[in-house]
Amino acid sequence: MNIRRNLVIIIASLVLVFAAAVPLLAGDCGFYDGRLTELEFHFGGDALFCNQEDGCTLLSATGQELMRWSQADIDAALVELSTTNAVGAAVIIAQGNGTYGPSTLFVNGKASGEPQICLAGFDEHGKSNEMCFGRDYVAPTARPANCGEPAPVAENTCDGLSLGMFVDSPSNSLYYWQIIAIDLVAETVTLRFSLPNLPQFNVSAAPPPDETVACSAVVPTRGPI
Repeated sequence: MNIRRNLVIIIASLVLVFAAAVPLLAGDCGFYDGRLTELEFHFGGDALFCNQEDGCTLLSATGQELMRWSQADIDAALVELSTTNAVGAAVIIAQGNGTYGPSTLFVNGKASGEPQICLAGFDEHGKSNEMCFGRDYVAPTARPANCGEPAPVAENTCDGLSLGMFVDSPSNSLYYWQIIAIDLVAETVTLRFSLPNLPQFNVSAAPPPDETVACSAVVPTRGPI
């Protein structure tokens, strides 16, 4: 009786494990939306998207923009790398913060002479991870046939905005405001008051609090000198 009962438990457990693994074996279509960080590259859910026009953007699992590297900065790093003529040489483009730790985009050289663009970061367990890809930004794994065609990318009102950018706030355009967070799902930005480094702007009053507004409501500006 106990043997039969234990056998039933074992079979049931195997069925559950197999059922959980089926989406991975068949290809989780959510991971084939153009991101370069697919299932085999784990950064705690952070996803890296790149294109030749805008460069690379790192998004959290909830769609919040964490870091953006412009294509101009990437191209400049590739040019700098080409002047070294050293296999294994690396040029850091910029470092930002992923969900679970620092994220660094850099370029390095290979023995073949073709440079790579690489992302280094951390997952939710504190484990470091690194992945590299070509300058053509082709995803490492083709989209599985069972996933069909990817949904068209809808325009986002946050397009053109980036972390650190100065904008005019709809609530008070007399102040300087800087973008400190972007939520691409809600299409909002969080703004923080920024004071120019000038004596005549020194104030003793408490600065206005951070505010979250729609991306469509802000206008990029030059910012403090």
